[in-house]
This record gives sequence, C-alpha cells and structure tokens, in this order.
Amino acid sequence: MADRAKKVADEIIRFLKTVSKKGIRKVILNSQGVVFPKSGKVLPALVSLNRWLEDKVKQIAKRKNLTIVTLLVNPILDQGKLSKATCCQAQNPEAQCGDIDPTGKKMYTLCKDPNHALYFNMGHISHAGWKMIYSELVESKILDPLL
Repeated sequence: MADRAKKVADEIIRFLKTVSKKGIRKVILNSQGVVFPKSGKVLPALVSLNRWLEDKVKQIAKRKNLTIVTLLVNPILDQGKLSKATCCQAQNPEAQCGDIDPTGKKMYTLCKDPNHALYFNMGHISHAGWKMIYSELVESKILDPLL
C-alpha cells in the first residue's frame, strides 16, 4: 500500500510541476484518503506520506509561485447530510465492488439511490459527495461557482 501511495504522491508532484509550466497558478489538492470510511482507521504509512507530500507541495508552491489549497474534505463530509454507508457493497469478504464471478454474476450490490450516498465504495467519494464538497467550497468562497 505504501509503495502505491508513494507512486501517487510522485505523480502529484510531477503534475504540479507540469501545470506550473503551462501557466496555471492556482491548484486545489484533495488531501482526503488516509481515513477509511467504515473502520475510521488511519494508516501510519499514509500519514507519513501525506506529511512528505505536504512538504514537497510547499516547496514547489514557493519555487514555482503557485497558490496551492490543500482541500481537507473529511470535515466537509462529516457535516454533510448524505448517508455514510457505501453505495456499492461486496457480497462476500473476498469480493470487491464491481467484481463478477466466472458465470457473469455480480458479486456486489448497489444502493437504491446513489444521490444520497456519500461514498461509492470503501475508497471513493460518490458523485453526490463531490457535489456536496463543491457546494461547500463555493459557499466558503474557496472556489468561484462554475456557470
């Protein structure tokens, strides 16, 4: 897990360098992802990786004259009115959301109304969740509304 997270962090750094070369001066980074919705567990390797990434982001921001807002979505999610249950549930411990058995049978179930689910699965915020986050960012004046 830590190796994969390090690769993601390296890609974020590469992305920031690329967008700065293209003239983009304001970037929002999502810093959610160290807490798993069902268990609430925080992985120490990811916490340390987030700290390393935060330091690198600050260095790049200063060097490249970027405004980088680190978006902490967990406080926004915690105050939301959406269901915290995941919309996509694996039917057994060996399956994951989206798995299909050899006969083509779905190994998962979906919630009845995804518009009320905060999380799509154990690792991803749903469309409804991102919409809620976006609305909160517009209200708090971090973002201008898209027209």
